[in-house]
Amino acid sequence: MVDEVAATEAGSTGAGAGAVGASGSLSVSSTAESLAAVETPASAANPAAAPASPWDAISDANVKSWVAAKGFPDVDKLATSAFHLEKLTGDLESVVRIPREQTPENMRAVWERLGAGKTTEDYKFPVPEGGDDSFAKEAASWMLDAGVPVPMANQLAEKWNAYAGNLMEQQSAGSTERDAAQLAEVKGEWGKNWEANAAIVDRTADTFGMTETQLQGLKQALGPGEALRFVLNIGSKMGVDDQFVSSNGVSRQFSAGGSPEAALGKIQELMRDKSFAARYNQGDASAREQMTRLHRAAYPES
Repeated sequence: MVDEVAATEAGSTGAGAGAVGASGSLSVSSTAESLAAVETPASAANPAAAPASPWDAISDANVKSWVAAKGFPDVDKLATSAFHLEKLTGDLESVVRIPREQTPENMRAVWERLGAGKTTEDYKFPVPEGGDDSFAKEAASWMLDAGVPVPMANQLAEKWNAYAGNLMEQQSAGSTERDAAQLAEVKGEWGKNWEANAAIVDRTADTFGMTETQLQGLKQALGPGEALRFVLNIGSKMGVDDQFVSSNGVSRQFSAGGSPEAALGKIQELMRDKSFAARYNQGDASAREQMTRLHRAAYPES
């Protein structure tokens, strides 16, 4: 009985060995691998994949490369960097990019972003009362070509007007002093003939049809003293006794004082002349002296 059991076990073992042998060289190694598979945990056989990069979701390849090159380890660092950058630069729409080649054409867009006008009409410079706006228009074209922001251009215009106004006041004050000195010199030179000579000057100017503007120009060019001497010289040489021969050949009475009616007419004419009125009101010595003479001639009994 025992022998039969042993024979049976031996046969079974031999049959198993024969089956393994029939599978070729896998008989030994397969057994080892099977044992190893049983003993090795599944986590070791299939290790977990490395965690995904936080930048993998970025679709723009250039942006992704930039972020990687900057070495931001995580989203927190990237967001912190962007936050501080915006604090430094402000709204990115307000950032002005300066061209590398700063030609007038390239810089035009920069100046306009900074407030430069696009046409001369954008520059509205104040013109002093009674002044000519031609200079303001010319200055506007300069500002446009130079790309000067409109607020800065307006500030420059205000400074220039103030400077020019002060300069004119200084010149006017200097001219007034000069005119008064020259007039005093001529009055001293002519002495008791001052009234008669001054009347000749007035009548000579009237006969030649000289306007107040022309007389003023002559006085500015020569000075009031030389202008009086110049006109007196002409009048004296053209007078024959008490007759004055005008440029059109008509003889006119050339009395020193003139008639009261003529003097009164001259006063009214000068009162309508804005240029003369301005000089008179500013204390111009020659204008005041002329008006005084005319009043004496117009009202001889007063």
